[in-house]
Amino acid sequence: MLRIGSKSNLDTEYACKISLLDDTEMTCEFRREAKGQTVFDSVCKSLDLLEKDYFGLRFVDDSKQRHWLDLNKNILKQMKSLKPPFKLFFRVKFYALDPNLVHEEITRYQFFLQIKRDILHGRLLCSYNELAELGAYIVQAELGDYDSEDNQEGYVSEFRIVPKQSEKLEKKIGEIHKQLVGQVPSVAEKNFLGKVKNLDMYGVDPHPCKDQDNVQLYLGLTPTGIAIIRDGKKVSGFDWPQIVKCSYDGKVFYIQVLKEERKANYGFRLPDPLACKHLWKCSVEHHAFYSSQNPKEIKPKRRTSLSPPKLFRRSKYKYSGPTQEDVIAESEKISRPEPEIKRTPSIRITRRPKTPAADNISESTGDLALPSNPVQNSTSQLNADQSTELQKFETPHFPEIPPEDSAITETTTDLTDAEPTPTNVSNSIVAERPKPLRTSHESTKQAEVEYYGFKMFIFVLFILALIMIPIAIVWETRKTYFRSTIAFKSFSRWVYRSFGIRL
Repeated sequence: MLRIGSKSNLDTEYACKISLLDDTEMTCEFRREAKGQTVFDSVCKSLDLLEKDYFGLRFVDDSKQRHWLDLNKNILKQMKSLKPPFKLFFRVKFYALDPNLVHEEITRYQFFLQIKRDILHGRLLCSYNELAELGAYIVQAELGDYDSEDNQEGYVSEFRIVPKQSEKLEKKIGEIHKQLVGQVPSVAEKNFLGKVKNLDMYGVDPHPCKDQDNVQLYLGLTPTGIAIIRDGKKVSGFDWPQIVKCSYDGKVFYIQVLKEERKANYGFRLPDPLACKHLWKCSVEHHAFYSSQNPKEIKPKRRTSLSPPKLFRRSKYKYSGPTQEDVIAESEKISRPEPEIKRTPSIRITRRPKTPAADNISESTGDLALPSNPVQNSTSQLNADQSTELQKFETPHFPEIPPEDSAITETTTDLTDAEPTPTNVSNSIVAERPKPLRTSHESTKQAEVEYYGFKMFIFVLFILALIMIPIAIVWETRKTYFRSTIAFKSFSRWVYRSFGIRL
């Protein structure tokens, strides 16, 4: 017979497989009461990582929604919708603003592997020349200096750099590779990171959404802020210092921005409430991690004990980890010899067969293809386009407190971990005409008053009932006794005399 809470039940071990950034897997066992920190420490120990705060463990639930494993909570409670053996993915959670400032080389190597995956899966988009240079650094880091005997024609085609790479791109990578003589893997990786940190799409974590015209967009969380991405390009966005706070209500994700000494609210419609809550949690974490403000300087609004957020259960989430400045300060205290790095070679494919010179192959850089000759817009035109783009999402409504957890319904969206190519995501989302966001300040204010006022009214009635019902029961059952007591008679005489009535 199974006894709940018995020692044999608590000592049960569960197995999980962790996919690493070099496409290898490791197995880790944990007990029923284990928290996420247990598995995460085991992975970092096997990789010999000390700068752990940049990384995290990600999993996909049964509705295909991605989640970051909370290291302070029980593993089984977070993955209760899944069955063992569990599958986790070790990924970079917070990209460093400057990867070359990361203290240890072994940590920079993990960043190098993550960004390689971002390029391969279409998350990091760049121009044709930039992609060729980055590809040359990847080849140099793995093969070393170019050798005409070992590196024959078409050797670059063995590497998977982008999802759909052309022969012209491979030849360009080979030409640049010949110029990188003398760069050892650590130097090539450092130059790779120095090049990629200046790209607009560096470190982007895309989340699909739609605008008022039902056009597919993406909200990308980056080290510098939240980017609005359309057709593979950053069209606008908000920097972290500008963002006051984020919230959500149903499928709509809200951002409050301090703009020209006034607060402006922007709303974005996501596929479902579960994806909206995931974006909200990620935004809270990123905002806190990249914020340079001292937490002591942030003074939240003072609320009374009878304020609505204290009376009714709402979604609460607070990032408790270190900020980027704290991570850099702790990294400087590391004083150990550089650990040995075991670089895993990339998965090779068959070389591209020779094609006729007249064959015109696309220069696509992945599922989000950029044009080979992009139109260069002037700075003024670019700023005008960004301001016009933001006006579509501006709204006076901003939910102060996110909705309660029970109000979030889980729906299925076709998302995969770390490879959310926009083509896959857009094909999986059912085309739905988004409902117009609230734009009337009066209707918004009236809705808020009705929402909180009705609950406050019910609460006051409930408190009065709790107080008056016991008093009425006692009074009816013991009123004869009260009237016969000396205290009641003395009180009655005092009341009558105060009104000038003589008994």
